[in-house]
Amino acid sequence: MDEELLRDGWNSTRYPWRFLQQSGGVPEEFEPEILYGTAYAQQLIWNHQHPKNCSEAKFLVYYHQVCGIGAQLHLLGQALAIAMQLGRVLVSPDDDPAVLLVDPSFCPGEKKGWQCWLENLTSCQEIHGDILTVSGLPQAESLEDLWRQPTRRSLIFEGTYGIQHVPDIFQDLLACSPVKRRFWFYWWRAQSVTYLLRFNAKTRL
Repeated sequence: MDEELLRDGWNSTRYPWRFLQQSGGVPEEFEPEILYGTAYAQQLIWNHQHPKNCSEAKFLVYYHQVCGIGAQLHLLGQALAIAMQLGRVLVSPDDDPAVLLVDPSFCPGEKKGWQCWLENLTSCQEIHGDILTVSGLPQAESLEDLWRQPTRRSLIFEGTYGIQHVPDIFQDLLACSPVKRRFWFYWWRAQSVTYLLRFNAKTRL
């Protein structure tokens, strides 16, 4: 599965790291080091965050709690997990007051959030329609309750869909993988941060 996507579907421009750009894709000497399922996972995440028609998409807007940059990235990754579970595109707003590590001289004007130095989380530029706002720790008592109450728009999650849950869409892949179940969460952290931590052109200069 990974080999096929690496050969036919991997788009290195989505992940603008120097070793990929210099090698023209995935260099042969790096292939054995790629984490199991990475090409497949990144393709699914990309497709989820880049819907064909944004006007028909549903959204999850995530506001962080105040903590360090590493913790915020991992929490954003879990917000992505919940967004994928609910079929919603994840959005991180520019006006999130908890995203504090932004240099106003580097990103003057409106870009005050992650978009200051990372690629956009989604291709959707206008966020409207069905919007679910999540604050704090991205966890939920019951995702089924969210499905039954689509009109709820603002939630603070405290419950059983915890910050170590892996999106269901990857569970079959992991079940037949060499990754032990107790490490699935770390596999997901690697995949979510790989997608999130794509520096934009200005940051890479």
